[in-house]
Amino acid sequence: MSAESAKPLIGEPLPRVDGRLKVTGKAPYAEDLPVKNLAYGHLVTSRIARGRITKMDINAAKALPGVLAVYTWQDVKGKFKPTTSSGKGGYGPSAFFPMQSDQIIYAGQIIGFVVANTAEIAREAARRVAVEYATEPAAASFDSPRGRTLTVEEAGGGNSHLTKGDVTAALRTAAQVVEADYETSGQVHAAMELYSSTCYWEDGKLFFHEPSQWVGVKQYGLAEQFGLNPEDVIIRSPYVGGGFGGKGALTPRMALAALAAKELKRPIRSTDTRSQGFITIGHRAETRHRLVLAASEDGALSAYRHESWETTARHDLVSMNGSHNTARLYNCPNIETRLNVTEVDRTTPAAMRSPPEVPFVFPIECAMDELAYKLGMDPVELRLRNEPSVDPVNGNPFTSRSLTECYRQAAEQFGWRKRDPRPGRMREGDWQLGWGCASTLYPTYFGPGTARVSVSQHGKVLVSVASHDMGTGTYTVLAQIAAEALAVPVSAVTVELGDSRFPPAPCSGGSMTTGVIGSAITTACAAIRRKLGDQPGNILELLAADGRGSIEELGQWLPPGAKQEAMTALYQGRLQAGGGAWMEGRTAYAFGAHFVEVAVHRLTREIRMRRSVSAFAAGRIINERTARSQLMGGVIWGISSALHEKLELDPHHARYVNDNLGEYLISANADIGRVDIILVPEVDDTLGPIGVKGVGELGNVGMDAAVANAVFHATGKRIRRLPIRIDDLI
Repeated sequence: MSAESAKPLIGEPLPRVDGRLKVTGKAPYAEDLPVKNLAYGHLVTSRIARGRITKMDINAAKALPGVLAVYTWQDVKGKFKPTTSSGKGGYGPSAFFPMQSDQIIYAGQIIGFVVANTAEIAREAARRVAVEYATEPAAASFDSPRGRTLTVEEAGGGNSHLTKGDVTAALRTAAQVVEADYETSGQVHAAMELYSSTCYWEDGKLFFHEPSQWVGVKQYGLAEQFGLNPEDVIIRSPYVGGGFGGKGALTPRMALAALAAKELKRPIRSTDTRSQGFITIGHRAETRHRLVLAASEDGALSAYRHESWETTARHDLVSMNGSHNTARLYNCPNIETRLNVTEVDRTTPAAMRSPPEVPFVFPIECAMDELAYKLGMDPVELRLRNEPSVDPVNGNPFTSRSLTECYRQAAEQFGWRKRDPRPGRMREGDWQLGWGCASTLYPTYFGPGTARVSVSQHGKVLVSVASHDMGTGTYTVLAQIAAEALAVPVSAVTVELGDSRFPPAPCSGGSMTTGVIGSAITTACAAIRRKLGDQPGNILELLAADGRGSIEELGQWLPPGAKQEAMTALYQGRLQAGGGAWMEGRTAYAFGAHFVEVAVHRLTREIRMRRSVSAFAAGRIINERTARSQLMGGVIWGISSALHEKLELDPHHARYVNDNLGEYLISANADIGRVDIILVPEVDDTLGPIGVKGVGELGNVGMDAAVANAVFHATGKRIRRLPIRIDDLI
């Protein structure tokens, strides 16, 4: 056995196996895959939010040289089967499928599709499509006159409440009570790689090159829409330039491109503009919260009440409801939560990195800070004083919980003991310094997964699975898992991803890819070892000694307690996942603690991030380098949520007015300061064969609250609405 293959590989901060491909521009993203004789499609989108199309003049567009076709809803209706949302048994992101009638239900709705010989001609032709509307009043957000607010139950969403004990009685006897309203803004995914579809038909099969977080759902969705055998739909997405939830479902653009390619007998590529990406895919909904926290004089929480409001599409009830998670943060005998939705005339809200946790952890972590000041306690001490030994809601044990250790290590590295607790007392010249902290958590989700592992006589190991690398390092960590299981060098392992012809994988979301696919790979590798007599050592040497030319195994892994029907669903492009607080007899979360320092100028009120230290405990870390990178990216996004990002709405027309990266503010390098990440060791043997919890959606949760708490410490002004801007402090 070589020295390289004998070394432990899991946990090592190995460089990315695809690093050279990426820095040299050779990593093939969807639009890089070669296709000859392309024609180009461009979407025509609605300029109004509610009403009907009364006239659509396409003559000027068709007259432009190079235009091949202009599709309106009359041309499309009945030529493929519209799909509904995954929550209603379909494969799409919404219950509404556009271009089936003249009805308009949100601004940016797809109402036409132009195909031309070049992308420039298609875009210009789309601009020449003249549309007249019968406009109706539209609801933009919470305070719009046409908005309708309902409980989730009234809206048909099922029970969303939590009730434990008697909150009202506890409030009557509490020593200190914090009651306040909080608000978070709408956000959009804005991934670096634009949304696009490239497709062609060949021998009755439909091929798509599509930036994707889940090729399976798109394969089965298109098969259903066009009446095809799923094996005759091939989706390829070898590399993804960011997804964050926006690339996880079938889109209307795909069906339009496939229809045009079929009718024109020519490959089609349609790429959304940056502005179209803001309005056609979905967004993180804005939220409002009324939160009540009560405690005894010694800081023990006695009551937690959390009523929340989310905006949702009038045509499609979607709510995130994060209070099921926030109720697991601290020990509290009396808990009451309630969720409401406000129907507006906009796109359906979409999953977006830590969908419920980001907006719901913000209010409770700010309220904990406010309560600490009322009690005269250190904010860290208050949190640790209320650290639970079991799940505070159902009494189940946590599979592991290292939040206290996260606070200990992060506070020590940050230098928290040097903090002057009095707001506005820490200064450097004209800058007022503020220190803040907050907790983070994210449920550990699992679904079924598969992977094929092949070992050849030529000294190579091939891992194939229809999962994705969105820049997270999936190629690298899966290679490490296989290499350690087979005792071979990582250089001997090749990982293939992003092709629907590979064994199926769940959506690359929910921070479950490494845990699920890693477990399937481990299962396959164990089966290979059994075929070779269960001997330890380098599998390539064992194979050569056995005399076989090659050996291959399909690993299929079901989470503990999952039923076989979940695996069947996976093979049909559907996902049955569980975890977090919804496990039988136990609760599984990853935890962490953020500490930040901000500086606020005493005259201009400019807010500067100086530094942050965050500690995370997320089970077994497969690759320290890629995990640190993931968590650092999350921290940066959390800072951006606190200080920059907000979808600005025209309240009268329900349209976004900052649908581009020039006006939709995101944090740049100069906005971040120093970011330090601590990986707290944690062993959790109950979560499958590799003990992974997941880190992809842990880093950005709670960071906005830590920044808001630091701003208060700097200025003495409590800002409960995000993002925090200069004018909030004047």
